[in-house]
Amino acid sequence: MISQSPSLPLALQYHQSGQLDAAADVYQEILADNPQNADARHLLGVVALQTGHYDRAVEQILRAIRLKSGVAAYHSNLGIAYQSLRKLDEAIACFRRAVKLSHNYVEAHNNLANALREQGKVEEAVASWRRAVALKPNYIDAWLNLAVGLRELGRFEESIVCLREVQRLKPDRADYCNNLGFALHEQGKLDEAIAFYRRAIQCDPTFALPHNELGNALQDLGQLDDARQCYQRAIQLRPDFAEAHVGLASTENEQGNSPAAIYHYLTAIQLKPGFAAAECNLGIVLEEQGDFAGAERWFRAAIASDFRYAAAKPGLSWMAVK
Repeated sequence: MISQSPSLPLALQYHQSGQLDAAADVYQEILADNPQNADARHLLGVVALQTGHYDRAVEQILRAIRLKSGVAAYHSNLGIAYQSLRKLDEAIACFRRAVKLSHNYVEAHNNLANALREQGKVEEAVASWRRAVALKPNYIDAWLNLAVGLRELGRFEESIVCLREVQRLKPDRADYCNNLGFALHEQGKLDEAIAFYRRAIQCDPTFALPHNELGNALQDLGQLDDARQCYQRAIQLRPDFAEAHVGLASTENEQGNSPAAIYHYLTAIQLKPGFAAAECNLGIVLEEQGDFAGAERWFRAAIASDFRYAAAKPGLSWMAVK
């Protein structure tokens, strides 16, 4: 319950319309007249939180809690401020307090899960996300977070179930269709993945990502001409799309057009310095062309960019014994 103050409705109007400085000024005026107004103090802290002043947010919201300790939203917002400061133990304690005060506070369950995941406690996070979606079955953010958590635990089929629910709730969202397509693609379900990539493109033809992902899926199926068209469309929509240049380069190389492949790998590297996949693949193409010095250069670059990029190592070892 918001404390009564003649000026508070005006402050809330400013706040809800995004006029944060004006809202903060009115909250300050309210507090000058009545320093015990916990809701104005809390909302002043929320303004600080929204404007990135996290220490100030903690200070103000703590003062509000001292005035009125039983409001779940105060504790949840304090948790968000602590989480923004990377103080995860304090954040988790706040979120736990919020859900204890209000068992059905779905946003606090979701916030608790996010903080637990950041601490590496993914199983606990999954339990909290499940609680959130049980309380609010159309809570898309919690479904998406749950999908990520389950994927991190290697529970891919369960993750896909969550993404299907998101896509069911918002069937015309291109990004949600693309996310589901990508998850299905990872599991080798190419026909379904392609259907959702196409659905994403239908929802938003200007969204470059599903064009690229569709290209990847079609390339996996050996449909190189169609894949090349997808990559070209992705680049047309987003010229700085380094991954699409890599996909196009790979397709060009498979079709025997090594100069085009080299061009697009170099373009990808220029757009995204340290792109190990592009560097390694460029090395492979140059090696195939007999340019062993150039190949060695790019294999070494790939290792320098990402030492775990094991694909570069065999090539470099081979080059060393030439």
